[in-house]
Amino acid sequence: MSMGHLSFSRYLDTIANFLIQIPFFSACFRGKLIRLLLNNPKGTIVIEHGVKLFGLRNIEVRGNIVLQKNTVIDATNGYVSLGPEFNAFPNTTILAMSGKFITKDHVWTARDVDIYCAGGEIILGNNFSLNQRSLLHAGHSSISIGDDCLLGYDVKIFCGVHDHGAADTLLREAGMRFLPVIVGDDVWIASNVLINPGVAIGSHCVIGAYSVVLDDIPDYSFCAGIPARVKKSRIIL
Repeated sequence: MSMGHLSFSRYLDTIANFLIQIPFFSACFRGKLIRLLLNNPKGTIVIEHGVKLFGLRNIEVRGNIVLQKNTVIDATNGYVSLGPEFNAFPNTTILAMSGKFITKDHVWTARDVDIYCAGGEIILGNNFSLNQRSLLHAGHSSISIGDDCLLGYDVKIFCGVHDHGAADTLLREAGMRFLPVIVGDDVWIASNVLINPGVAIGSHCVIGAYSVVLDDIPDYSFCAGIPARVKKSRIIL
């Protein structure tokens, strides 16, 4: 990116965030103002007070969206594409610097959700919900979640793991490895589940609360435990 383009982008970000912070503007009016600064946006945009947007020209809006109070989206040197009926509840943070964050239709994130894909990629399918205090952290890899998935409170999905194989190397100096995480369609991941790097969860699965998922899970499985194990199949014979 050229210095001129970078300066222009920062100028647009400054204007946008100044307008958003004006307290007596309505959420709909803020959305109309920001709509003028985006690249060919679709639908209605609603922006509440306290929202912060960075990398504005790298944010694509493909339909009606709502950004509630104190939501932060940073697409600096990256790409964010928000599908129709995207709704970010208060204090949602989406950091996609030099990365990609893409939602399909009808995606919502609850309060205090953190989504990090700086240098990586996160794709969320249709009819997806992410509950309070959950974390998606792709690092330099990717998280792909299918259609009709529900994630409960305090779910954590990580793609990065410390490279701790060599005993003669200090852990803080060992670096990290990044492995993709894939979640199929129609999956319910209950509260306080931890999903580790490199895991693939099949479609139509239920992951019980407080589970730690270390290995792949086949389709139609009910899993629970530390580490998570298949307890039964959801297929009724």
